Amino acid sequence: MMRPVENKHIVDTLFVLTLFAVFAICSMLLIAFGANIYRRTVDNYEEHFNISTSASYITEKVRQSDNSGAMDIIDFGDGNALRILSTYNDTDYYTYIYMDNGYLKELYAKADSKLSPKAGKKLLPIISFTVNDAENGMYRYSITDIYGSTMVVNISSKCD
Repeated sequence: MMRPVENKHIVDTLFVLTLFAVFAICSMLLIAFGANIYRRTVDNYEEHFNISTSASYITEKVRQSDNSGAMDIIDFGDGNALRILSTYNDTDYYTYIYMDNGYLKELYAKADSKLSPKAGKKLLPIISFTVNDAENGMYRYSITDIYGSTMVVNISSKCD
């Protein structure tokens, strides 16, 4: 019995190779686009994380220590600082929230301590931080993060 002779044409081989090349190019483009979208998403997340975390942290500190006369603004670090008074076992302590050397910092110490702004704990890198007394017991603080995003928050002390 004789086998049928197959006629292979160069066109058949070229078609398969062309189809494979198109598939490979499309796969590479899809990976490149996906990586670019992922990178932009991560960058966007980091940017919003820094600014929103800084603002949430300060707002929560103000809310936690909402006692009449417990908060004031002083010169400390690279500008002004929010100083919050708290009392434990008849001893007064201050929490300072301020900017020093490009970081939002917190310093917790006895009220009579004379500590340097360098002693504070680094929280997040920032470009600027200012806090001001607004009217009627309100405080206004502004934070600019390392990405250049600025957030201004007005918060009221319920007790003042």
